[in-house]
Amino acid sequence: MAFKRSLLVVAISLLLTPALRAQISIDFNSDSTGAKTDPFTSADSSQVHFNDSIAEGLEVLGDSGVGDSQSLLNSRGDQDLAVNTLYMQFDLPIQALSLYFGNDTELEGGYVARLQGLDDTDGIVIQSSVTPNFNEDTDQQITVTSNAQRCFTNADFAFVDESGDPVDVEEIVDDVVATPCEVVPAAGTGALALLAASLLLGGALLLRRRAAVA
Repeated sequence: MAFKRSLLVVAISLLLTPALRAQISIDFNSDSTGAKTDPFTSADSSQVHFNDSIAEGLEVLGDSGVGDSQSLLNSRGDQDLAVNTLYMQFDLPIQALSLYFGNDTELEGGYVARLQGLDDTDGIVIQSSVTPNFNEDTDQQITVTSNAQRCFTNADFAFVDESGDPVDVEEIVDDVVATPCEVVPAAGTGALALLAASLLLGGALLLRRRAAVA
């Protein structure tokens, strides 16, 4: 009887515990090199879609500057004076996002790398910034982490000045890792689980008493 009760407790715990979804990892090594049209979806995952803000398209590079890993360039194409932002759209709510960035060429006045998690209306959910080391290699990581109650479905990455405006430097990104939000049990699931537990345990105790009397 104790064994059955233990199994019941484990089953209810699993029912009430938020389910974890698998991380999404994109290193672009499965993609062919060359220009990509918007929106670009890597062969690594069908759940993330990349766009650029000036509709010049993106490019998968054969060497990101560190090792032999491929990477994604947010190119400004023929628009030499244009500034560009890399957009990411997710097919499911995301709680945490990280990526490596590079091509951080020194620029008068300086700038920072900024990553933002955005909601469906482009409202900022979470943001983070990192000061580049200006070695141009794709060797620095930037991360944003929200909470399960306020996840995001879009994100953008850009090099920005102190006013938050994008600067004239093309971004290179690699090793994009997105962590989906936990799947929280639907409202009422907990009450139903507790009711089921009470009924099952009550029935088990009743049968035990009857067996003892007999």
